[in-house]
Amino acid sequence: MIYEAVWGNSVAVDDNAIMVYINRLQSKIEDDRQKPAHILTVRGLGYRFVP
Repeated sequence: MIYEAVWGNSVAVDDNAIMVYINRLQSKIEDDRQKPAHILTVRGLGYRFVP
């Protein structure tokens, strides 16, 4: 869903790029990166945002 919402279907984006962006977001909004409360990793699916 992130791929399609941000880049659309026509652009191929490296999975590592998404991981870098998520990592940067987590470092800015999470109080404790070891125990994230807002951006959660869902194995096999991707990420989930919890407001």
